Amino acid sequence: MGNVHTHYVKRHSKSRHRTDKEYNQANSNTISGSNTPSNNSTSIESGESIIIAGRRYPKNTIKHMLPVDELEQDRLLQMHFIYKYFSNCNFSSPVRDLLSGSMKFQQPKRNSMESINLVIENIPPPRVLDLACGIGTWILEMATEFPNAIFYGVDIFPIFPTTVKPANTFFLKHDILDKSGLPYPESYFDYIFMRHVYSRYSEDDWEIIMKEIKRLLKPGGYVELRDMDPVIKNQGSNTHKLWAKYPKIMKEKHHVNIFWTRYMIKYLDEVGCMADLHRQIRSFKLDLPGSVGDMMRSYLKATLESYRLVITELQVFKNDEFDQYVDSVIAEAVKHHSFFNYYCCWGRKSLFDTSQTENSRSIQSRAHSYVSSDTTDNYMRQSLNEPFIVSEIHSSERAASSVTLEDTGNDMFSKQSDPNKALNTIKGDRVSDINLFIEGFED
Repeated sequence: MGNVHTHYVKRHSKSRHRTDKEYNQANSNTISGSNTPSNNSTSIESGESIIIAGRRYPKNTIKHMLPVDELEQDRLLQMHFIYKYFSNCNFSSPVRDLLSGSMKFQQPKRNSMESINLVIENIPPPRVLDLACGIGTWILEMATEFPNAIFYGVDIFPIFPTTVKPANTFFLKHDILDKSGLPYPESYFDYIFMRHVYSRYSEDDWEIIMKEIKRLLKPGGYVELRDMDPVIKNQGSNTHKLWAKYPKIMKEKHHVNIFWTRYMIKYLDEVGCMADLHRQIRSFKLDLPGSVGDMMRSYLKATLESYRLVITELQVFKNDEFDQYVDSVIAEAVKHHSFFNYYCCWGRKSLFDTSQTENSRSIQSRAHSYVSSDTTDNYMRQSLNEPFIVSEIHSSERAASSVTLEDTGNDMFSKQSDPNKALNTIKGDRVSDINLFIEGFED
């Protein structure tokens, strides 16, 4: 797997310096049906995509407005390493022992009155599902770290690996919103993971998805959602022109509520009926110095480029001024110490059906557990002014109805008196693969 990632990194660094001729040639190759240069992902047939302004987009879709070409795959790879770097890990749910196979079952001692040894057998390996898996980097890393588990990736666009991948990985092209659901039986997965989909689904879609997650998850299994609040905090004037209209355009023209990250915990509770709910919120600063800061700003620029079609709908500048406008947003991010807030939520499926109990829960109890609570509102108000890192435990009647800070014993996940100092405590030796990625990025 190290070789696979090295190859991805080299491909990423090269794509940053492509000429227009090379860029157009890459897209023309994709249109003809050939694979990406890595020969490691399924090509999207030309009938399923359309070329607009030199980028390849999915055809006949309202919600999926991002490109699906090689440059977008590079951006998703860059996103993965940034998220992993600041999160210090690929996951936050307490599933390490489960996935590593270190959960031992102790065989009961034979009673003197008995003559039968109790043997536990036919226990299937842990199964993990990555919904909207994209290029599959998360699965590739997790499958390598946990070879005793089986990993499944599902996405409507087949840009995931098909040849060079661990033997314990399986990818499937499938629409999560298909009326027939996903082709897996009930209670099949021990852990379900989903991230970076804030621009893809409506409120109704999320209810469908969460119900399907509940169906697929084993009792006692975990679900984890990670996503970015896409609105930049501490905005300059040009940045404000963009983000003042962005949520409305996404809602009216694409039927997507980009603020869904703030309500992930609510969907886990009210629709998924999950227990032991947790939420972590951290700030990703865009004015960091050094290679990491350069990569953050490069990622922001690539993201704005990917959202070019949506941004031009806002009509805040002329079409031929797009590149200049993007550069001004990047400059303002440094000047005004801008940042994004990144949300991570997870919960556990109860060992028994709680649907009857959920029907009797009061509206007041529901409201107390989420974004309407005084404690959480303080975080929301604070997030408009300064970066921070906070971790919470959210509970409903499946535990205690309260919202409290979680003492994780890790300064990366706890609220700090000086949040900037907390961000600066990140050290390179605490994060794997990021140095390799930066090396490829700088080449």
